[in-house]
Amino acid sequence: MNNIEFEEIFDRKEIQHDKATIVLEPKKGYFEDDIYAFSFNNINFDNIKIRNNIITYKNKKIIFSEIHDEVKRIYFHNCTFRGVFACKGYTEFGLKFKNCFIESMSFVFISIREENKSHKLSNTIDFVNTNINFLHIYGSTFHNKFYFNNQNDLYTKKNMKAKIGMVSIKESTFNENFKIHKTEIENIDIKGVDFKKNVDFFKSVFINGKSDKKGTSTTDIVFNGININGLSIFEECDFKQKLILKYVTFSGLAQFREATFNKGFNLDRTNTEKEMNFYAVKGLDTEKSIKETSQETYRIIKYNCQRIGSIIDANRYHTLELQKRKEELGNYVGKDFNKIFLYDTDEKIYHGSWFDWIIFKINWHSSKFGTSWIRTLILIMLVGIITPITMYPKEFIFLLDNVSFIFENKVFFLTIIFKYMAITNYEVLKEYPIIFFFNKVSLGYLYYQFVTAVRKDTRK
Repeated sequence: MNNIEFEEIFDRKEIQHDKATIVLEPKKGYFEDDIYAFSFNNINFDNIKIRNNIITYKNKKIIFSEIHDEVKRIYFHNCTFRGVFACKGYTEFGLKFKNCFIESMSFVFISIREENKSHKLSNTIDFVNTNINFLHIYGSTFHNKFYFNNQNDLYTKKNMKAKIGMVSIKESTFNENFKIHKTEIENIDIKGVDFKKNVDFFKSVFINGKSDKKGTSTTDIVFNGININGLSIFEECDFKQKLILKYVTFSGLAQFREATFNKGFNLDRTNTEKEMNFYAVKGLDTEKSIKETSQETYRIIKYNCQRIGSIIDANRYHTLELQKRKEELGNYVGKDFNKIFLYDTDEKIYHGSWFDWIIFKINWHSSKFGTSWIRTLILIMLVGIITPITMYPKEFIFLLDNVSFIFENKVFFLTIIFKYMAITNYEVLKEYPIIFFFNKVSLGYLYYQFVTAVRKDTRK
C-alpha cells in the first residue's frame, strides 16, 4: 500500500465557505449506477470524522455538497484507518469500504438518512473484504441497508471471509436489512436494538460474548432486548459458547438451519410470532450442550419442529426435553430424601410433587416416554413370566430345583408365557382378581406404549 498523503488526491483549489471552512476539490468524481460517487484509494488514514455530510481529517473539512449536489456514495479502497467516527449528526451519503482495515469504527448518535428514494442503494453502509478490530454502534438510526461482507455482493463471489474483534450494538434502529455474512466475531454485545426488516448472520462464527474494560471475555453470547420484524437468519452459524436470546422478539420467520451450538442454547425468554426452523442443527445433543440447555428451550425447539412437520427432529428434542425433566426431578429427590416426606415450603427444590416423580420414572423406564419399543417389549415379556409365578409360587420353586425340566419342555413354557402376555385372556385369571387387575392394567399400558414407540417417527 502506498503511503499517500490525504491532500495529494485533491487539487490545491480553495473554495470560500461562509464559515471560512477550507474545502478541497477532489480530482476525480464519477458516476456508478447513476449515482455520483468519490473514491479514495491506497491511503493510510489516522482518524477521520463524518458528520452532517462533512468528512474531517487533520482539521481539514471536505463538504461534498459544495463540490457536487448529487454526491451519494463515498468509496474507500485498499485503505487503513486508525479510527472512523460518525458521531452526533447525520449523513446523506453511503459509505463503502473494500479491502480495508479499520482499527475502530463508531456510529454514535448518528442518523444515516435516505434522501433520494430513487437510489435505494446510495446510502448503504457496506464493508467488502474488510476487517475491523472494534465496531461500535450506539444511539443511531440507519434508514438504509447495513452490509458487512455481503455474499451477494459483486466483489464477494469467491466467498471471502472477514473478521471483527468486537461488535457492540446498543440502543439503535435499523430500518432496512442488516447483514453480517461469513464473519468471525471474537466478541459480541448487542442490546436494545430494533431491526425493522431482515437480520442475516449467514455462516458467521461467534467466539465469545462481550468483553469488559480489561479485555476479559464472558463465556455466554447474549442477544438482549432485540426486536426483529422481518426474517431472522442464523443459518450455518457456529456458536462457540452458549447462545442466550434474552427478551428477543421474532415477528417473522427465524432460520437456524444447520447452525452449530457447541455449549448450549437458551430460548426461555424469547417471543415468537411465526415458525422457527431448527432443521439439521448440530451440537444440542452433546454432553456440554445438554448441561447448559434448559428444558424450556428443548420444548420450544420440539414445538417448532412439529409446526413445520419435522416429526423425527421433534421426537429427538422431545427426548432431550424429558432428559432435562429427569435431571430436574432427580435434583428434587437426590440431595435430601427427607424433603420428599417433610415438605419444606421455605425451600422448594422442585416445582412439582412426589407423585410427579413416580409417574415420570414409570414412563421413563417403561418406554422412554414412547420412544423405545425394545424396553416395552421386554417388559411385556416380563409380565408374561411374572404373572404365572405369582399364581403358582410352589410350582415355580419346584422348577428352580429342576431347571433341566424347563429346557426339556421349553415349547410348553413359552406357550404359557405368551398366554399371560395376551390382554384378552380372561378365563385363566378370573380366579385371581388382584393378579387379573394388575396383569391387564400393565399390559394395556405397555401395549399402548409399544405402538406409540413403533410409530414415533411417523405419527402426526
